[in-house]
Amino acid sequence: MKRLLSFTFLFFFSLYSMYAVQQEDITIKELESTVKDKANELAIDDKASLIQNKAIAKRKRHVRSARQIQGIFGHAIKRASHRELIDKRKRIAGNY
Repeated sequence: MKRLLSFTFLFFFSLYSMYAVQQEDITIKELESTVKDKANELAIDDKASLIQNKAIAKRKRHVRSARQIQGIFGHAIKRASHRELIDKRKRIAGNY
C-alpha cells in the first residue's frame, strides 16, 4: 500500500512538473514576444524622434537670430539712407 501511494504521488508530481514546465515555457515565449514587440516599438519611436530631431535642426538652421535680423535691416536702412543722400546731392548739383 505504501508503495502504491508513493508511486501515485510520484506519478502525479511528475505530471504536475511537466505541466508547470510547459506553462513556464509558454510564459517564456510570451515574454520573448513581448520583449521583441517592445524593442520594435522603441526602435520605431527612436526612428521617429530621430526624424523629428533632424527636422527641428533643419528649421533651426534657417531661423536667424534677432541680432542677425537687426543687422540685415540695419544694413538695408543704411543703404536706403545712402541712396537718399546721393539723390539729394545729385538734385542739388542739378544732375538729376
